[in-house]
Amino acid sequence: MDVTSDTVEANKLLSGETATKNDGTKVTGNYSMPSTELYSLYKTITMKKRVFAEGSTADGYTADDVSSFFQNNLGNFSACALAGVKLSGNFTSPSGGAIPDAFLYLPSINENISYTYTYNAPTVITIGVYAFANNIGLTFISAPSCYNILTGAFINCSYLESVNLSGLANGIGYEAFKSCYRLTSFVSPQIKYIYSSAFAYCSKLSLIDISACRSIYSSAFYNCVSLESIVATNCLEVHAGAFCGCSRLSQANLESCELISSAAFMRCIALEEISIPNCHSIGSEAFYGCTNLSSINIPACTQLFKNAFCRCTSLQGVIDIPLCEKIGDGAFSSCSSITGVKLSACSSIGTYAFAACTILSMVDLTGVSSVPKLGSYAFWWTLIHSKQGSIYVPVSLYESFISASNWSTYSSLMISVN
Repeated sequence: MDVTSDTVEANKLLSGETATKNDGTKVTGNYSMPSTELYSLYKTITMKKRVFAEGSTADGYTADDVSSFFQNNLGNFSACALAGVKLSGNFTSPSGGAIPDAFLYLPSINENISYTYTYNAPTVITIGVYAFANNIGLTFISAPSCYNILTGAFINCSYLESVNLSGLANGIGYEAFKSCYRLTSFVSPQIKYIYSSAFAYCSKLSLIDISACRSIYSSAFYNCVSLESIVATNCLEVHAGAFCGCSRLSQANLESCELISSAAFMRCIALEEISIPNCHSIGSEAFYGCTNLSSINIPACTQLFKNAFCRCTSLQGVIDIPLCEKIGDGAFSSCSSITGVKLSACSSIGTYAFAACTILSMVDLTGVSSVPKLGSYAFWWTLIHSKQGSIYVPVSLYESFISASNWSTYSSLMISVN
């Protein structure tokens, strides 16, 4: 490093003393390193002392050499307490060619001393694996040209408050922002994929705009307890536990979603309604314990897995699922405000499917083409079970219903309809 490759000299710089460069010249804390000295970046001298090490001249390096720096030099800024990063702009290289640059700022470590270092490199396209992991001093990241963020890039950056990733168009890797406790918002309208646990435990994250996102993978926003709304209008898949434990989430715009996996919105106790008109499959416990959910719109759903809406105690009125063929065990169990259910394509109703729906008094099966398989205790602890309701069946299947396994128990409630 042209400033100093010696840890002792680097520590002098951090202490406000004059440090000696390798060429013998003296520098102080406000020294700004020229692009020719820090065009290519390498590992830190000492992470605990918040000093970056080795740089070299721009001569002999191409734009690709430096633009891939964050990807190929894993963990380069890990645990170094960097306070801010800005990756944008342009400068002219010593050879005369105009190339993009990157600026990294290391601010004061105490009230009296201010250190600002400028690192010049081509615009960063990828921020690599664990590049800034455990960096407790990083407060912002501005990388408008960044296209991709890899695994753990900002994991445990507990003071990171804001990000500018307006050009991010590919993906955010596994645990990329996990446990960034102070991050309040994330707006990246071009992003396509958010991978597993990318924002898990970001407890102050309240707003996300990922309108172009195609897939949200498992536990991506797990326990983001301040998250209030999501805009993911083009999302096709929400995987297991993606929003599990997001206790303040009240709005989810997922109008294009085709698949909701297990526990995706489990314990989202503030969620009031869900409209997913293109969703064909809802996984086990997907909305388990969403106690404020009062309305669902799932007209294209063909499969509801085990406990999908279990304990959604505010879900009310008649549930109409016209294309649903299979209703899993306990799918609507303990939905104590449901009064009726209309199933026009159903072929199977699982064990305890509507158990403890205490005011359920109407089942409409007039659209079915055959007698659905009925699991044990499917209507246990309902008005149907107490022989106080009505079950509407096609006239052509009436005789089959009253003699079918488990259905025959409710033969006195059956009304045939042409």
